[in-house]
Amino acid sequence: MNKVYRLVWNKATQTWNAVSEYAKSQGKSSNAVIMPSLKGAYRVMRTFMRFAYTALMSALLLLSGRAAIAVTGTTTSSGTSVTNAGSHNTCYYDTTTQSVVCGDVSTKVPGVYGAGTSSAPSRISQSVVLGQGAEVADSFSRESSTDTIMYSHAVAIGQTAKANGYQSVAVGANSETSRRSTALGFGAKAGGHNKTTAAPDGELYGVAIGYKADAPRHHSVAIGAEAKVNAIATTDTARSDAILQSNPQNGLIDGATSASDSAGAMALGRGTKANGYAAIAHGLNAEATAAFSTAIGANSKADKMETIALGSRAEATEHHAISIGSSFKQDGATKASGENSIAIGTKAQSATNNTIAIGANSKVSGTTPIAAGSSVMSGISGIAIGSKSEVNNRNYGIAIGEDAFVGTYNETKKIGGLSYYNQDRGDQSDDAGRPGIAIGWKTQSTGDDSLALGNDSIATGRSSVAMGKAAYAEDTDAIAIGNSARAGQPASITPGSKVSNHNSTAIGSYAEAIGGWNTAIGTRSYVNASGALAAGTMASAKGQRATAVGSFSFAEGETSTALGYHTIATETAKSGTAMGTGTVIDGKMSGA
Repeated sequence: MNKVYRLVWNKATQTWNAVSEYAKSQGKSSNAVIMPSLKGAYRVMRTFMRFAYTALMSALLLLSGRAAIAVTGTTTSSGTSVTNAGSHNTCYYDTTTQSVVCGDVSTKVPGVYGAGTSSAPSRISQSVVLGQGAEVADSFSRESSTDTIMYSHAVAIGQTAKANGYQSVAVGANSETSRRSTALGFGAKAGGHNKTTAAPDGELYGVAIGYKADAPRHHSVAIGAEAKVNAIATTDTARSDAILQSNPQNGLIDGATSASDSAGAMALGRGTKANGYAAIAHGLNAEATAAFSTAIGANSKADKMETIALGSRAEATEHHAISIGSSFKQDGATKASGENSIAIGTKAQSATNNTIAIGANSKVSGTTPIAAGSSVMSGISGIAIGSKSEVNNRNYGIAIGEDAFVGTYNETKKIGGLSYYNQDRGDQSDDAGRPGIAIGWKTQSTGDDSLALGNDSIATGRSSVAMGKAAYAEDTDAIAIGNSARAGQPASITPGSKVSNHNSTAIGSYAEAIGGWNTAIGTRSYVNASGALAAGTMASAKGQRATAVGSFSFAEGETSTALGYHTIATETAKSGTAMGTGTVIDGKMSGA
């Protein structure tokens, strides 16, 4: 038949005693606790659910005698064997060490040392130990300024749980802590566990909660199954050298923490890792592996100093990089892989130093560029802003607007079903080319120092300018200003052929200046010869060095001139001049 015991207060000896359930206490009856049967004690200890913990903890406040040997689950502080102590099934309160012990011979609480004098204060455990192999280590600290003792005040609950320092708590099988640290969960570890020497002050206040959570450093926090803050050396002398030194070359700041130092780090979530000083990792498998790094989101990664990765699969992999964006697919990850780079948006990528990519699918791969809004950027100090905007290997290029494009030599760019070719003119100074500017919807700037401003405008020539809706400046120094204005080479020219149609100017709606060194000014004005000029609505100069001035004027002969409204110098009127409204000349003659 099972025997039932309870704790009663012995007024004569001023101690707690385990007695039969029929015995009576005198005084302090409210603190008596009826214990489970010896046979079921170990089962209760392992589950922690039915043990009267509050009453047992109140017993820690009592003071009593002194002893010099450790307390176990079967041996009291005086060396006396616990009555009826069997395997795994003993629970009692030791009045000398002021500790609660439940377990077997492997369950241990350190004894009391010292006579209690001012020169040699006594050390009392005042701990709770429950479980087979559970243990509170002999760890005390003396405050020299007050000549007082810091008692263990430790709690170890669970099979082989170990509370290795004063004011530490280890709850769960195989859990382990150092001073002033807390570990809750199977295999959870907090503070400088498994050390061959006492844990230094740098390994205090750790918190590990969850299955095999690990928080070994000062003020570090690991919450979640297998959450980890960076592991440290197993001996104090094996700690790493300081990395936070004054060193302009590595860009680090003054300080005195070690390369593997994870003091103040926090890991929250299953499989998280916070392996740097003050690092924060939050989310499934999130990793913050450098000092002051932050990774928040499932599978997020921040692995260089002062990096930030926010969002599922976000990655910040160079110093001071910032990555913000979320994707459940690996190929959609937001990545900031350049130093001081910023990537914001799904699949945004900022791959080089001092770069900015903002918007879904935006990409930068040059030096100090900016890409915003599903844009692509490569080159030095470029800017691409707008959905599908692109600066492709062009230094200092600027592309602003949806489908805006600043490109390189020797490539065909297709927009609106048409292909536009940027020729190899033999004057290319470097692979990346000089800057171009494209501003507007589907604008293109593919020539060195070219400018395209306005929806659908295209500037493909070197130093060319296209301003206005669908304006085209297609050759070196060409200028096209106005709605659908065109200046430069013929549209039918074969890509890759050599031409010298430079310095054309077309100003006005639908104005066209085709060929070199010519000018067309006015709505639908047209020039298709070298050195020619057409000025006026519908004015046309088709002969070499011909001049047509006036609305509907035509100069078709070589070096011919037509001046006035609706004047005509025909193709045969070489060097001829037509002046006056409606004048027409033919052959080598002049008319007015």
